[in-house]
Amino acid sequence: MSESDWGVDSEYGRLRDVLLGPPENFRWLPTSVISKGTLASERNFDSDAAVRAHGEMVAAYRQAEVEVHQLEPDPNLPYQCFARDSSVATPRGGVVTQLAQPWRRGEYAPVVRFYESAGIPLTGMISAGTLEGGDVTIVEPGKLLIGNGEERTDQAGAGQLAGWFEEWGWEVRIEPIPGHFVHIDVLVSILAPKLAAVCVEAASGGLVRWLTELGFEIIEVGVGAAFGLGVNAISLGDDRVISTRHSEALNTKLRALGFEVLDPDLEMFTLGGGGAHCLAQPLRRDALVAEALPRIDGAAVIANLRELAELTGGPAGARRVCWSSEWRQARDWLTGKLEELGLEPERDQAGNLWAYLEGEAEPALGLGSHIDSVPAGGWLDGALGTLAALGVLRAWSESDARPPRSLAFVDFADEEGSRFGRSLFGSGAVAGTLGIDSVAGLRDADGREIGEVLAENGVELAAVGAASERAGRLGWFLELHIEQGPVLAEEGVSCCAVTGCAGVERMLLRFGGQASHAGTTPMNMRRDAGLAAATTALAVEEIARGAGGVGTCGVLDLEPGVVSAVAGAAALSVDLRHPRAETLARMLAEVRAVADKIAEARDCRVAEEPIWRIPPVAFDPELVAAANVACVAAGGRAEPLTSGALHDAAEIAGLVPTAMVFSCSRLGISHAKEEDTDEADLAAAISAYGALANAALSA
Repeated sequence: MSESDWGVDSEYGRLRDVLLGPPENFRWLPTSVISKGTLASERNFDSDAAVRAHGEMVAAYRQAEVEVHQLEPDPNLPYQCFARDSSVATPRGGVVTQLAQPWRRGEYAPVVRFYESAGIPLTGMISAGTLEGGDVTIVEPGKLLIGNGEERTDQAGAGQLAGWFEEWGWEVRIEPIPGHFVHIDVLVSILAPKLAAVCVEAASGGLVRWLTELGFEIIEVGVGAAFGLGVNAISLGDDRVISTRHSEALNTKLRALGFEVLDPDLEMFTLGGGGAHCLAQPLRRDALVAEALPRIDGAAVIANLRELAELTGGPAGARRVCWSSEWRQARDWLTGKLEELGLEPERDQAGNLWAYLEGEAEPALGLGSHIDSVPAGGWLDGALGTLAALGVLRAWSESDARPPRSLAFVDFADEEGSRFGRSLFGSGAVAGTLGIDSVAGLRDADGREIGEVLAENGVELAAVGAASERAGRLGWFLELHIEQGPVLAEEGVSCCAVTGCAGVERMLLRFGGQASHAGTTPMNMRRDAGLAAATTALAVEEIARGAGGVGTCGVLDLEPGVVSAVAGAAALSVDLRHPRAETLARMLAEVRAVADKIAEARDCRVAEEPIWRIPPVAFDPELVAAANVACVAAGGRAEPLTSGALHDAAEIAGLVPTAMVFSCSRLGISHAKEEDTDEADLAAAISAYGALANAALSA
């Protein structure tokens, strides 16, 4: 096993290797309020019972297929069995701690010898003050909690460890704790993603709020149980824990949540001041954020984005409307970038651009977005995800290793639908949802038919459906995109995972009335189709607000369209969106009903022409969880968002497990030349996307 294989980035990744101390020399000493209380009682220490209990714990680890390593016993170190305290596992190896009590300070020696003999890298040794491993908890990747009770871990020791983690980009919370609780792991244990056992009565309100704001569900444990080490359980990963048998309250609650609880009788140890968590130091867990694989170069991605913006943008915004000369120019530029990596770009029958980097296995991990833009659009919409995907391929092509599985890059054609109104054209063709008959009659604003325009770009409309053949090589798909909304910007965070995309119902309502003279037609005798459409537009707004969705009437065309005539005909576009299918259906029904009612009230007719619809799309839960881990580690939002905008990922999610990462949009502005994102936020989102790709490759 190489040095890079050792380490942990969470308390709940699947545990592979654990370090335990020897039980042979253990005896109760007055080291804490807990052990002092035991010594003052009538309880008697039973060495044989302690050794048997330790053996039961070892058997539990082996039952869970965890490799058990043990420190060499030293008769001068009776509390050496509490292996958690003498070192700290980090994502980059071990840190040797500085124990506070004189009779424990010698524990560093066998720990150093073990790490060196096992080939586990030591990233540091605490020298500025005291720090004990029981005061260190990785809450989740990117978030570290250090207990500071002064009696065991002092401010200087805590600060030294915090500084190292902060250099790695982690957020660190140093939490003052009452000294009689010994370590933070008597008050808090992290048992699964977003699940913690906490002694709420004794923990500070600030700590509980912090965990809650991070999205943690909290299992409350009382003070009495906490003093009995009732919080002090250790996660094995995959909803499995080791907890001492007498921690009945916690164990019952965990089993009710579906956890497998292995519960050796560790009472001899808990009476001496330590439980299952204290007795073990994880050496290796499955990484939740893959760091050993080639890392994406965020600066190079941003440089590519600026180069593309200079080529096909300007003061008026991006000019990459699909099927235009500027779009073809951008495509040529992108093709050149792929060829620089030694790849051979290919176009499918729908005009999508593909490139494959061969890996060790199939199917391939799909990566991409779209390079086309709306007229006078922003420099990041679509381009960010396309060039981040290029960045992942660049990282692998420049490394000495083949990816664990092949990588499939794709730039989907006409995601925006700006010219003909049919969004997700290329990805819909791959997904098999693009009906040729439904688009065959579409014309652009200049009256040109879609088939004619596609032919100019080497695409035969009748053959577009054959692009679905590309789906057979995909096993997963990941997309990075700007949020295009204000949530991340208002919260001041850089990025987040995405749970899925809202469903869309898009239609055109045609109102028919009677054109008439504006001066001679009395108000009570008018059949004003324009006002019927306008009143309906206001109703759409109210219906969307009431349903918690969004509704937009972006187009209103009036005929005859002159200042001196009552409108005899009106065409109103309606775009409804909601993440829940049943609510979206209700919104659509309400809009239809209100349009009929308003038309009747104004003595008009109304007819509906469907434009396009897509049901709500939920992304793959496991990939979303991995995306969330990657975003949190990059300093992003702890809770995913649902996308109100449509993305190519929504189409591909019907084929293979799919996930997305959002980058913050400054002021929430998109589809406009003012669209922008701070470079630091771009870098964080690109980093999260690269980490997600590596995590998917490692799964």
